[in-house]
Amino acid sequence: MKTIAIVAHDKLKSEVVTWCENNRNTLKNCKLVGTAGTATLIYDTTSLSISSLKHGPNGGDIQIASH
Repeated sequence: MKTIAIVAHDKLKSEVVTWCENNRNTLKNCKLVGTAGTATLIYDTTSLSISSLKHGPNGGDIQIASH
């Protein structure tokens, strides 16, 4: 199973969510991880299973690098 990390700057979160909605069938077969704000928004909007890490400025970006 492929792992995809999803991170978005605040101004681009809506575009990332739209991308996830448009690619839902592919993404549902992947392990998704994301920083807290992005992951929460993706889950709330698409119901895709996504592991939520810390917020980016609080170390979430570093956690993603470890995946």
